[in-house]
Amino acid sequence: MKIHEIIDTAKAAEDLGYPSIVLQSGEDPYYNADRLSEVMQQIKSSTNLAITLSAGEYSYADYQQLKTAGADRYLLRFETSDETLYRKLHPDSHLQERLLCLEHLDRAGFQVGTGFMVGLPGETPQIFANNLLLLKKYNAGMVGIGPFLSNQDTPMRADHNGTVLGTLKAVALTRILIPNANIPATTALGTLDKLGREKALQAGANVIMPNVSPMKFRELYKLYPNKMCVTSDQGRATAIKMVESIGRTVALDPGHAPQNRRTEHGK
Repeated sequence: MKIHEIIDTAKAAEDLGYPSIVLQSGEDPYYNADRLSEVMQQIKSSTNLAITLSAGEYSYADYQQLKTAGADRYLLRFETSDETLYRKLHPDSHLQERLLCLEHLDRAGFQVGTGFMVGLPGETPQIFANNLLLLKKYNAGMVGIGPFLSNQDTPMRADHNGTVLGTLKAVALTRILIPNANIPATTALGTLDKLGREKALQAGANVIMPNVSPMKFRELYKLYPNKMCVTSDQGRATAIKMVESIGRTVALDPGHAPQNRRTEHGK
């Protein structure tokens, strides 16, 4: 998406009634800190939206620049707490580099989000437990937890998906470990089980993220097969109805974490 298309989409989201948006991408070298800062500044100058950014690893100086430009929150999942498994999945990087970025984000003043995939090929019960302990160590304000879903266009095409039950257990345990965290009921879980998001909300999640990207772009960001809301639109009214169907109400505020939670590095 071009910068003006991102800005227009943000304005459209606010017009629909959303008080907060998430801007998420792969690690695209075109969108360096300067260009992303331009996006943040234009959204903040033309809307009242809170902005969560999820665009991968940058330097501490870049994170500072993005925070100054207007980004409120930043989501950077560590994916797994096991260095060996992380290196298998990310041959060109190290887990410690990812964790250092979380510390940089915290120092820069972001509300920091992180999390992991459930059921990654090679995950063990001990790794699963260590994932939860790492979340607790960072005391994250946001926690993204979703199942691994294999993609036919990757070397992991033959691997088994993560499970609904395993993901729900992770969500429930995270709610116990970090009571005030914002925990999304993820699209990946909703793709694995058509009632997955409702189940996650009942297990401890408190956030859903409807897709407001223009339809022409959604097929280009299809991370796994049968991704929800790629060929059809859910809409805010439908999302609210789903939340209310399980006895919950929809908040009208931007959804900031109850306090600016600090990592051990920032204490």
